[in-house]
Formats: sequence, C-alpha cells, structure tokens
Amino acid sequence: MSFVNDEKQYVATYKELILTFLVFCIILFVLYPKDLIKEQILSETSNYDLSMLYLKNMLKNDPNNESLMLTLASQSLRSGKKDLAYKLLTLLHNSKDRAIRSESYRQSYILAKEDYFYFEFHKQKLKQTEYYQKLNQLFKIIMDEHFYTKSDIDYLFTESLFLNETQYSYTYALLESDKKKKMNKLISLYFRCVDLKRADEAKRAIEALTKSNPSSNKWRDTLYYVIVKNYSKSNALKMLETKAKKSRYWKTKLAEYNFSQKEYREASNLYMKLFSSEKNHQYKKTYFFKAIESLNAGNYPKYAIALAKSQEAYYFNDTKMRKYILKLYLANSSLENAAALSKKILKKSK
Repeated sequence: MSFVNDEKQYVATYKELILTFLVFCIILFVLYPKDLIKEQILSETSNYDLSMLYLKNMLKNDPNNESLMLTLASQSLRSGKKDLAYKLLTLLHNSKDRAIRSESYRQSYILAKEDYFYFEFHKQKLKQTEYYQKLNQLFKIIMDEHFYTKSDIDYLFTESLFLNETQYSYTYALLESDKKKKMNKLISLYFRCVDLKRADEAKRAIEALTKSNPSSNKWRDTLYYVIVKNYSKSNALKMLETKAKKSRYWKTKLAEYNFSQKEYREASNLYMKLFSSEKNHQYKKTYFFKAIESLNAGNYPKYAIALAKSQEAYYFNDTKMRKYILKLYLANSSLENAAALSKKILKKSK
C-alpha cells in the first residue's frame, strides 16, 4: 500500500529566491557584528562572487563605510573584477583616514602591476607604457606619503629598481638595519645607476659603501673610477681635492689623477707631500720614486735633479738609492752633481 500526496509540489520562483536571499542578508547585517561579518568574508576563499554580493548589500545600508569599501575592493581583486576594484580604490585615495588611504594606494599599485605584466605578455606596448607610468605615479605617492613600514623595505627597494626610481632606492637601502643586506642593496643600486648612466647617484651609492667599509680599498677604488670616468677634469679635481684633505688614500689618488692628466709637476709635489708625512721607509721610497718619475714624464730634468739633490743626504746610506740618484744625474747630464756624489761614495768606501 502506498500513500499518495494529493497536494501539488511547490517550486520557488526566482523573485522569491532573491527576496529570501536579501532577507537573509538583512538579518545577517542586523544580527552579526560588522567586524565579524567582514572577517568571515575576508576568510572566504571559494565563493568570491557571493562574498561580494554580501558586501554590496552591506554598503547599501552603510554607504560611507570606507573600511567596507576597502574590503570589497580587495575581494574584487581576488575575484578578477578589476574595474570595480579600480573604482573603489580610486575613491578611497581621498579618504581622510590615513590607514585606509595608505592601503588603497598599496592595493592600487598591486593591481596596476598585474595589468602592466598582462600587457607586456600580450605585447601591447602603448598600454604597457601607460601602466608603467601609472606605477611610477602610485609608487611616488607611496614613498612621499610614507605609506609603508619597515617590513616593506625589501619589497619597496626591489620595486624602486624595477621602476628605475633610484633616488628612492637609495633611501630604502639606508633604511636597511642589517649591514650585509644594506651593502647588497647599495651594490645593486650602484650597478643599476651605472646602467642608467646616472653618475651622481652611482657616486652616492659607492660613497655610502665606502662609509660602511672605511678600511676597504675595493669601494674606494670603484668610487675613484666613477669620478674620473664620469666627470669633467675640473669637477673631478674638486672632488678629489676635497677628499684628499682628510685621507692619505685620496691624496695618492689625486696624485695619480694629476699624472694621468699630464699635470706632472703637481703630481710630483703631491707625492713629495706624502713622502714628508710618511714614516714607513719603504713607502717613503715609493713616493720618492713616483715624484721623480712624474718629473721625468713631464720632461722636467732640472726639477728632477733638484729633487734628487734635496734627498741625497737622506738616502746616502742606502746603496740602491745612491746608485739610482747617481744614474739620474748622469742620465740628465748633471755631471757636476754626479762627480760630487761619486767622490762622497768613494770617500765612504775607504
């Protein structure tokens, strides 16, 4: 025996379903605390469209809720609805709430970068250029308004290099607290500036490296290279002269630069200043040789002879140096000085 239900089966219409859903949303909005609903929506990872519908209905009841707008923008991004995300984030750029404004710019940047790579992949050069410019604009605002924290430094440094915003890269590198990471950032920045032919910024990055490692000649040599290769003779001399006032290393480099620029007498004078202030005998000998070499290179035999004569007594007990000075006299036809020194040597040998 069977029981037959004489009542007709009931099928809900679309209007009734929508009405039921809206009632459910209203009840949810009224009964649940807003923060709890927002938290639940943000944790949703499968049905973004449903989450967005929740949010849109909540916004109808609270249209000025910027926090809710930001959540909707975030969900729109995750669900691929970029137009809505752009509109919401652009509105939030004018928020009086700094935290909301900051996050809206950060999310706008992420969205714009996705589009940049999309157009790059599809080889749409004009659009790619447009979004690259948009990224630069957004990034500058994020930087200038300080819409970042210390935890963002690595990411923002990488982005600044990507955008060739090297002036910001320098700031981020200096904000790095870890010494090794700071050095790596400055090195990366230096090479990018070299590629972009930004001599002043390359110089600034290397100067920061020399300060981090004052005893290392590696970075000072690199800085010297940057100066002599990228600046006019007058500017390079000013930079080197300023540095030479406080450092023996840079005084040596200034002498080398003068020699390379055929300023031989100036180079010789600098080497003799180094000679006078040096206590190490071997270093003094090196500076003396370079001073004489500079005068010989400039074809200044009289000055070379006079310099040798001034140090003849100092080096008289050094056999190799005596021979060197004697050969110098003979090579420059200074026979009187050669004869006088020879007599002194013979007298000493007796």
